[in-house]
Amino acid sequence: MITIEPVYNGPPHSAHGGVAAGLMAGFVESRAASVRFHSPPPLGEPMEGVHQQDGSTDVFARTDRVATVRSLPSVEVEPFDPLDPAGVALAESDWLAEFRDSHPFPRCFGCGTERPDDGLGLTAGLVAGTDVHATFWTPAGSADVPAWLVWAAIDCPSGAPALAAVPRGTAVVTGELAVDIRGALRGGERYQIVSRCTEMSGRKIRTQAAILDRDGTNLAVAASTWIAIAPADSEMP
Repeated sequence: MITIEPVYNGPPHSAHGGVAAGLMAGFVESRAASVRFHSPPPLGEPMEGVHQQDGSTDVFARTDRVATVRSLPSVEVEPFDPLDPAGVALAESDWLAEFRDSHPFPRCFGCGTERPDDGLGLTAGLVAGTDVHATFWTPAGSADVPAWLVWAAIDCPSGAPALAAVPRGTAVVTGELAVDIRGALRGGERYQIVSRCTEMSGRKIRTQAAILDRDGTNLAVAASTWIAIAPADSEMP
């Protein structure tokens, strides 16, 4: 059973996709897993995992099926190279300049511009001369970063290329997120979170992302499907 506290919102009235997926991935206890959302993950409401005969786990809030979780042997993405820190810093500034006053979800836990004290503040802008979006992340503390927080951190940066690919005023939400945590992340260390768009089909935008340490090791990778929505539909998965 899991319950997502209201502080971990994405859109105003539903949970942050990465937080929700990361907690739901705990139902399958696998290094790599995928989470497909069927409805917006609720805030403050208990959700139960029900194991299915095919090995997947359906997650329910009361009688509503919220998501399906599957364990994976791995998540394969094209490896990312580390980027020049100055270029990443400039990309972050460019992203803030564009979305400071026009963010579709300004209170989002992961990338919201109105959460300077209790959000992750991940502002992944396009790095000049590349097709890669990037941001820095320094987890708090000094202990190993829990798996759910790795999922949370990689989610919004993986959506940055999707948001850049849709018309201004359109929002994107996590439809499916697959994450493979290949190595430990520690608090107090600075990481680069990088991403690129790989495919667009109708309202679906597919992206890949990674969290890199100072040596360029891809410690965690993700493959995501984002869904473009109108602001009025902001709670749709």
